Amino acid sequence: MKVRAKNIFTTVRAEGAILPTDLLQRIVDNDNDLDGLTPAAYHLLEGEKLNEAINRSWSRLRGAWASFQGALERLPESDAATKVTRDRILLPLFQELGYGRLTTTRAIEIEGKAYPISHLWQNTPIHLVGYRVDLDKRTAGVAGAARSSPHSLVQEFLNRSDDHLWAFVSNGRRLRILRDNASLTRQAYVEFDLEAMMAGEVYADFVLLWLLCHQSRVEAEKPEQCWLEVWSKTANDQGKRALEALRDGVETAIASLGQGFLTHSANRTLRQKLQSGELATQDYYRQLLRLVYRLLFLFVAEDRELLLDPNATPAAKDRYTLYYSTARLRTLAEKRRGTRHSDLFHGLRLVMEKLGSEHGCPELALPALGSFLWSSDAVADLLGNSPHPLTPSPNLGEGGQDSQTPLSQNGRGAGGEGEFCQIANTDLLDAIRALAFILDKHGRRPVDYKNLQSEELGSVYESLLELHPELNISTGTFSLKTASGNERKTTGSYYTPESLVQCLLDSALDPVVDEAISSAVAADDLDAETALLNLKICDPACGSGHFLIAAAHRLAKRLAFVRTGDEEPAPEATQTALRDVIGRCIYGVDVNPMAVELCKVALWMEALEPGKPLSFLDHHIQCGNSLLGATPALLRQGIPDDAFKPIEGDDKAYCSKYKKQNKEERKGQLSLLTPDLQPWERLGDLATSMAQVDDISDDDYAGVQRKRQQYEAMVQSTPYLFSRFWADAWCAAFVWLKRPPSGEEANRGIANGGVEGSQESLLATPYSSTRSTPPSGFPYPITEEVFRRIERNPHSVDKWMRDEVERLRDQYQFFHWHLAFPDVFQVRNGESGVESRESEDEESLEPGWDGGFDVVLGNPPWERIKIQEKEWFASRRPDISKARNAATRRRKIADLEQEDPELFHLFKAACRQAEGESLIVRDSGRYPLCGRGDINTYTIFTETMYLIIGSKSYLGCVVPSGIATDDSNKVFIQEIIKKGTLVSFFDFTNRGYLFNGTESTFSFSLLTISKSFDEEFHLAAQAWQVDHLKEKERVYVLSREDILRINPNTQNLPIFISAGDAKRIKSIYSKIPVLLNENPYDNPWSVSFLGMLHMTNDSSHFRTQGQLKAERFSIESNSFVSSGTTYLPLYESKFAQIFNHRGATFTGIPENQMYGTRAKTNKPTKGDLKNPLWNFMPRYWVPSKVVEEKIPDFWKHEWLVGFRNAISAVADARSVAFTIIPKIGVGNSMPLIFSQTKPLETCLLVANLNSFVLDYVAKQKASGGNLNFYIVKQLPIVPPQIYSQQQKDFISGNVLELTYTAWDLQPFAQDCGYEGPPFKWDEDRRFLLRCELDAAYFHLYGIQRDDVDYIMETFPIVKRKDEKAHGHYRTKDTILQIYDAMATAIASGQPYPTLLDPPPADPRVAHPPRESEIVSSEERSSE
Repeated sequence: MKVRAKNIFTTVRAEGAILPTDLLQRIVDNDNDLDGLTPAAYHLLEGEKLNEAINRSWSRLRGAWASFQGALERLPESDAATKVTRDRILLPLFQELGYGRLTTTRAIEIEGKAYPISHLWQNTPIHLVGYRVDLDKRTAGVAGAARSSPHSLVQEFLNRSDDHLWAFVSNGRRLRILRDNASLTRQAYVEFDLEAMMAGEVYADFVLLWLLCHQSRVEAEKPEQCWLEVWSKTANDQGKRALEALRDGVETAIASLGQGFLTHSANRTLRQKLQSGELATQDYYRQLLRLVYRLLFLFVAEDRELLLDPNATPAAKDRYTLYYSTARLRTLAEKRRGTRHSDLFHGLRLVMEKLGSEHGCPELALPALGSFLWSSDAVADLLGNSPHPLTPSPNLGEGGQDSQTPLSQNGRGAGGEGEFCQIANTDLLDAIRALAFILDKHGRRPVDYKNLQSEELGSVYESLLELHPELNISTGTFSLKTASGNERKTTGSYYTPESLVQCLLDSALDPVVDEAISSAVAADDLDAETALLNLKICDPACGSGHFLIAAAHRLAKRLAFVRTGDEEPAPEATQTALRDVIGRCIYGVDVNPMAVELCKVALWMEALEPGKPLSFLDHHIQCGNSLLGATPALLRQGIPDDAFKPIEGDDKAYCSKYKKQNKEERKGQLSLLTPDLQPWERLGDLATSMAQVDDISDDDYAGVQRKRQQYEAMVQSTPYLFSRFWADAWCAAFVWLKRPPSGEEANRGIANGGVEGSQESLLATPYSSTRSTPPSGFPYPITEEVFRRIERNPHSVDKWMRDEVERLRDQYQFFHWHLAFPDVFQVRNGESGVESRESEDEESLEPGWDGGFDVVLGNPPWERIKIQEKEWFASRRPDISKARNAATRRRKIADLEQEDPELFHLFKAACRQAEGESLIVRDSGRYPLCGRGDINTYTIFTETMYLIIGSKSYLGCVVPSGIATDDSNKVFIQEIIKKGTLVSFFDFTNRGYLFNGTESTFSFSLLTISKSFDEEFHLAAQAWQVDHLKEKERVYVLSREDILRINPNTQNLPIFISAGDAKRIKSIYSKIPVLLNENPYDNPWSVSFLGMLHMTNDSSHFRTQGQLKAERFSIESNSFVSSGTTYLPLYESKFAQIFNHRGATFTGIPENQMYGTRAKTNKPTKGDLKNPLWNFMPRYWVPSKVVEEKIPDFWKHEWLVGFRNAISAVADARSVAFTIIPKIGVGNSMPLIFSQTKPLETCLLVANLNSFVLDYVAKQKASGGNLNFYIVKQLPIVPPQIYSQQQKDFISGNVLELTYTAWDLQPFAQDCGYEGPPFKWDEDRRFLLRCELDAAYFHLYGIQRDDVDYIMETFPIVKRKDEKAHGHYRTKDTILQIYDAMATAIASGQPYPTLLDPPPADPRVAHPPRESEIVSSEERSSE
């Protein structure tokens, strides 16, 4: 197999990933798959070869170099040698590269700041300085290097300029290629060591220089079109594919290690532990994960040259590199399959032990890194827990004659005291190979760990957290599986693209940093460096630490600038600043303990400085459920009565009893209890203790240990433990098992049945995800009196209650922000603890603390708290998951109690867990803004983020757009709009697939909020690339008054495609009111809404054709009748089209394609639609009695009005489709609207709702893909009093002819005053009827002609179909023609002359009366 070398260049250095080494090798190899490498692409003459041109340049420049060196020797040491360097070598070099003789240029100014770049070729800056000028340091008195280093000058210029993308900088010793990298976290460039290249005559590297720096590489009409950029994008795309391959490689590596340890003959103890359950399979997997974390850490640290102690001897460094490094293991893995010896792992184990020891290993130049990652406890069952001496191996194994490995006399077996596992070289090398190399069409190539971003590694790691291990001891197999329904796309955990992260840092972090610096400059007692290091940045769902790492890099760059004065500081200054920032400013929380470990590993990779231990991060990166916890204000308020709402497994009567008792206790407790010292006063000064942890330097191992000891002393202190127990007890009150002990229940003699049944059924009710059968109830639950007793004296709590509180704490992972981070949140003292507020609502939002984080960032999980039965059973019982409908699924689940009790109990346990979490979220008072409706975790995460930021702080998050547009979140958005804290809301669709694995129509947003007041907000909608936010037409501004006019009911954010759309729609709402205004109440159309039959919850009423025929029902039209019982068809949105209730049918669809969420339908033929007796065929029928029960009493008509609530911008030409249908059963995908006006006026309402102008507004407001009631209520609808009688007659006639095309809608026609037969289906007439209606409504809405043209262009599917069928946009052209005719009529005061002859609803275009309506099947078929 072809293997690409890791680095074949000796004088070329690639930093960052703009042009990685692998791509450079492809360029030198003249890779046929890489465009732009032909002689013609380099502007060579026909027949001239690249190697000939390069060789000529090389020969000339060798002579120039010799002349240059001679000239340098004659210059005094004080001379920067700028002129000599340019004239003798750099200008000749660029001349050979095709740039001609470069001339100097004036300094370029950007926003008042001058950049003295020496030369410019088209859009490419070329900064040439003297041989004695350091590229990375400022040099006083030297132009282009005095204010900042040459590298920094050029990089800053590129980052700030919109017109320049690539640049060159050189001092004659080295030449660098730079690119705009404002969004990157570290320096990125390609460097050529000209001195070494020319002195050593390294022609091969010069070939690359010539190919990469040639004038043709930066020549383009636009910078982004040049070859360097094309190649960089190629490398980026290749990197994304490599990342996917690396994910597979990491999984393979874990499987190889897991299998290798499991099957090695020496590891008997390990197998015994796994078989007995002493070592759980999941814990074995966690230790394997940590081992992989260690390997990847070593790969990165070695390749970045950050691992070895810089003060170590060269011999020690060589000893490590040659015999113990993972680089050596990677080389072996590339060349060998390996043997059954295990000497390689002995050496690797020694390295890991020494890194975790107090003194490191001077013999191998290894520092003491410390931390849990390198401790023996992290992998105790694999590597043991005792050190081993450095001694020669008794056999050569894989290492060869010079190998040195650790030898242990007790190295046989694993898991006992001092014992360690062994693994065969072949298994270890399989794992190393899987981690170190990827396969693609170019062969096997090494992973570029030096330039692989930690956030990229994080995406690899996070994928592992969704896997679960499967092992079989008897067969010796170990594998990783992804359970169905547990993929990342269904868990809601999405890896955030770097472009989105950087955009949020712009809006949420930069303003805080700017304010900190400016405030420090204005203050006399605070310097900017201290101000920056005092900032606190948090991600409450940190995962692998992607946001935290990006924020740390951004802040570190500013800190390094403050320290050095360089806006593009040298790497050494930035690295030191980065370590300081990560140790002082970064905080994170995650519910997954392995994610917490992963986050620390990622941060350590970034903060690593040679010779220093890993920073202490335990006090800042913590494990817990950010969403479930108490606040000081909630603790003061005590146990709410709603804590006694029953959840799965609780006894309702028992809950009711203690709810009443709690209510009585609360009446007395709050007035009677006046403890001398409140809990927050008994806490002591935890903030000071935490500050003392931060004040200890961790530059050496002893400092890290002191930090650890100080922190452990704080969290083990009596005040802290009592306070945490009290807060845990408050949370536990909600999820406490609320049912009587067995004796009391037996005495009560509850009848059998479910969780309220016999003791036997009660014991079978699960309440813990770790126990399949729980104990009976406890003596009593945690009521207000018990809670206050704990408050006064935690020692008074019985052991059974303390144990249960702690068990629930671990199960639900309660997390109390003010206790976890006392340096961030200062609890208010005093009896009330809550300052005076303007209203009770404002008081309910107060957490009872001061302070908060300065910046909160993240992309929290997007998942529902409620158990999703289909997903839960997907891997456990696929037949249940794939049940035809919810009713069937529920029956199957109930049957499990007898068929599979263990699975039934596990499901009930999962239900109890979810219901317990939901109870805390909904009823504890923790979420007054978002704790309602069908809760998705992203909403309560957003409210948590809002809760934990300080008074002048910012939060920035990636969340579904529904946070600002959905009715269920309106209270939250109303709050931030009312307080003026919204900064920006940028809506995206996934059209650009920023999130892989999700639908292209999925909407998400970048939300930024500040606690500072602002009357206007910046918004954008339907962007699909971050660069769209730079387009002025994309971003627009709204005020609070605009929002109240457009969305008066919900006050959520209206989002529009462009600034122009925002202007047009604001204008519409200034003239036309909403359909139904709830405050103040105004309902001019007297409308109400109904979702008649829920396709899941009401499915027990549904019958299929087969079932009804089996029950001897006979079909009449499309209904079933038997013995006075009628089953009506169930209408679904699939059948509905604008003004056409017969738009689809299930006739002819096989039964196996008829059911499910994506059931197929057939379109009716033209003959079907022309036949007034033809009816659609549904897949379900419902009893007419059920339909009658659902319809409101005031509705006396035999017809209904409904609309499709699902919108697909990809599949549907129109977003809004209202249809008049017969009075039959209707599914919830087709909501109904009832207007208590005259039927003819209902025609006006339906016409308005079906108009293009209304659709234009609606499709922008329905960003979530559903036309929900709250959206329809807030659409701008022409009120009935606006219409003249002439307009009413005109519009109702058009609607009547469009709608009444079949006999089943005769009641509607009769209610409208028309007694004739249905109107004939005539495509040409229907087209003109609709165009007249649309033109009329454009006039009624006051839309100008140019805007009519624009609006019609926003319906691309309509346009595309028209152009395909008619050669032009017929719909728009006809509407504009009619619009003009109507404008003329309006101006003249004359009625508009319809284009239809006969006119609309004329009896001449109707069918014959029913008696003569005889159409044979042959005639219908012929049509």
